[in-house]
Amino acid sequence: MKILFRLPTGGSGLPASMHKNKIALSIRTWAKDHNVDDSLIRFDTRGYDFTAWLPHPEDVAVFKLTYTDFPFKILF
Repeated sequence: MKILFRLPTGGSGLPASMHKNKIALSIRTWAKDHNVDDSLIRFDTRGYDFTAWLPHPEDVAVFKLTYTDFPFKILF
């Protein structure tokens, strides 16, 4: 399942790139704290949408209940 994060606009893409790296690090830290294999998490950026894929639906449920670092939207 996909988790969508919106990246900031402007600044020739530099703020978006920095924000994307912060989100990815935050998700990997979350994965380690919740016993999710972070090597199975995939990331993709299209425009100002940053998407993370978690390997199992159970992981998405735990993510939705416990992740509070950045605003996100679950995509099915």
